[in-house]
Amino acid sequence: MSALDVSLLTIPDTIAFALLIGVSPTVGLVTTVVMMLVGAMGGQPGIISGSTAAVAVTVGAAVSSMGMRVLLPLVVMSGVIQVLAGLVGVHKLVAYIPRPVVSGFLIGLGVLMALAQLAHFKEMKAKHDGGSEETEEHFGGGEGDVEWLSAKTIGMGLTLIDATTIFLQVRTGWKVVPPSIMATIIITAIVYLLVPKSVRENRIRTVGNFGTVSLSPDKVVNVVKQAYSGLKTVSKEDLLKLLPYALSIAAAGLIESLLTVREIDEKLHLKGSNVGSLKRETFVQGLANISVGLLGGQGGCALVGQTMVNIDNGGSNRRVVVICGLLIAAIMLLGGPLISMVPAPALIASIGFIVYKTIDWKALGEFNPSKKETWVVMSTAIVSILTHNLAAGTGAGVVINAVFQAVGGGEAKVNS
Repeated sequence: MSALDVSLLTIPDTIAFALLIGVSPTVGLVTTVVMMLVGAMGGQPGIISGSTAAVAVTVGAAVSSMGMRVLLPLVVMSGVIQVLAGLVGVHKLVAYIPRPVVSGFLIGLGVLMALAQLAHFKEMKAKHDGGSEETEEHFGGGEGDVEWLSAKTIGMGLTLIDATTIFLQVRTGWKVVPPSIMATIIITAIVYLLVPKSVRENRIRTVGNFGTVSLSPDKVVNVVKQAYSGLKTVSKEDLLKLLPYALSIAAAGLIESLLTVREIDEKLHLKGSNVGSLKRETFVQGLANISVGLLGGQGGCALVGQTMVNIDNGGSNRRVVVICGLLIAAIMLLGGPLISMVPAPALIASIGFIVYKTIDWKALGEFNPSKKETWVVMSTAIVSILTHNLAAGTGAGVVINAVFQAVGGGEAKVNS
């Protein structure tokens, strides 16, 4: 059941990050399935990998600047850099990232994911017979018609119901059906059984509104063909321009992946992240990105929120990760049309559940005015992540922590 839960939680994120870059949802789905299957071959047991915000933001910037033709070499380059990082021992540095920076990283990542969901509540434009456009808040609200609630209001209401369902299940500890699946079933039933068809079609977005959702062979072949079609136009100068993007992707991906390994160790009360497991994870993430790139994917890394959900559900082994990847492929191959009908609010609240699992609430709840250095370090990491990126936020937090320790007044020590 954990594999099914994580699969349904991962699909909306995958689609959202593909659209963020400007590629087909199929590209994102290929990325997630390959990342999971390759990651399960030798990475940390229980880690869920796939398309992530950390990688998508930088890939999107590169594609926007240089075109889709650079997607394949960019992702492959980032994978090669990660493999080289494993060879020179970069993974060992994760042990020196202080706990306040880790907390800031998790909080910043959670906030980024939450902010990305706000776009779903924007009102869509509706065209009338005369060709004029009007926001959906007034659509169908002419004289003599019933003026329904706006799409924004309906979406927020359904999302609130969904989130409440998840919260109650988490609080009561009822695990017969995972919270996200139960909430999705309830919201889908409400929308299709209780909401009038005219309101449903004009006010409520579904997964299908965000693009074609499919992993059919012809769609996958088209993704691969498209990736290679522009490859011959990529010059040596283009590769040099791509290098800073590739370094940023590799760094952000490894930071998120290796910190996820640390979080698993703490969650399972292990003594500490084994250097060998960190090295394997570094190599596997690199090999996964190389594989993804050669298949036309968009690159990715470990998914902190989904991994925590998987661990909480008892899925701390590679078998669950493999099943999860195969389930996503099967769902998209056989049930793409059904997934397309799921109301967006159901999945938005499910992503909210991932945000809840990602954020380090313990750190936020342990505010101590006497430990101002810890809060300065954590806040620096959060602000830098929100204004720049995950790699920059982690680096800034580490630097500020080092400054405090150098002057002798810092309390934000490594692993504290």
